[in-house]
Amino acid sequence: MSIFRSVFTAGGGSGPALTGTLAVAAPAAPPSVAVAIAAGQNISAIFDLDAVPGRAHRLVFPAGFAWDAAQLTILASVDGAAFNTLHRLNDDGSAAPAGIVQSAQIVAGRSLVLPPEIFFAVRYLRFQSGTPAAPVNQAAARNFTLALAPR
Repeated sequence: MSIFRSVFTAGGGSGPALTGTLAVAAPAAPPSVAVAIAAGQNISAIFDLDAVPGRAHRLVFPAGFAWDAAQLTILASVDGAAFNTLHRLNDDGSAAPAGIVQSAQIVAGRSLVLPPEIFFAVRYLRFQSGTPAAPVNQAAARNFTLALAPR
């Protein structure tokens, strides 16, 4: 908590000076979930989005982050057991992969905002290097963040 002393004059310069102490709390860090893909692996742990303190909305790749060339696939599940690539239904009725991040977008120091509507009906989530049909093991441990917005 940050505390500072404030001194001001009431009435635009006339009258007695008022003094006081105002306590200001530092803003809380936004909630987030640490995502890890272990060295030699291609898939993260399972995240239960009902158990986290917010809505998934952004991927954050820290400074110094490295990624072996591969797509990053967001997989979704209703039961925590069977996972599928997350798709979004377009206005014309076609489906588009909403859960695929191209390798060129996975850059150290970058944040990627995710369309919030793709998570409204998702309970369980995990991340895969590559795709389910063509997984790509990462040579080293890969750690990034799933940032959360307040519910």
